[in-house]
Parts: sequence; C-alpha cells; structure tokens
Amino acid sequence: MFSRISTIAFLTLPLLAVATPLEVRGGGGGESQCNGGTAQCCNGSGTDTNPEVASILGLLGIVAQGLVGLGCSPIAGNGCSASSFCCTDTSYGNLISLGCSPITL
Repeated sequence: MFSRISTIAFLTLPLLAVATPLEVRGGGGGESQCNGGTAQCCNGSGTDTNPEVASILGLLGIVAQGLVGLGCSPIAGNGCSASSFCCTDTSYGNLISLGCSPITL
C-alpha cells in the first residue's frame, strides 16, 4: 500500500512544477522527428503491460496501449536532461503522456 501511495505521490510532483514551453523552430534536433505529436521530456516511461504503469493508468481511469511517458513536460529550449519522446496525447498535464515513441535530440 505504501509503495502505491509513494509511486502516485512521486508521479504527481511534476504537476507542481510550472513549465513554459517554447515554440521550437526547425533546427534539426529531435523535434523534427516528432511528426503528429509533441516533443516531451519525461522522467520515466513504461508500457501499458508494466504492472506499475497499468495500476497508475487504472487508478486514473485511462485506457492506453504501447509506450507511456511518466512525469513529462514539453521540451523547451535546447534539450532534455531526462528521456525525450514524441507523444501523441498530452492531455493529462505533466503526469502522463500517451502514444509515445523515443526521439534523439
């Protein structure tokens, strides 16, 4: 029970941070690899079949398939110190991004 609560608490912490996305223009970075999605910097990731990710999705009532980004924010400026992904559904704030695929910056 404690691990579940601490996992949820850890994943909701990015919601407290304020991120201001900048418009990315050209440049040949990873953003050019992100067609049809949004370039995201994520603190973690996992698939919908991962028990921990599946339990978080279940608690939030989210149905997803494939790679899920956790603790994501739009890539601003010159990069990402965590893992970079192109995600098609970022409607859950900074908590979870769906339809993600890795990109290189």
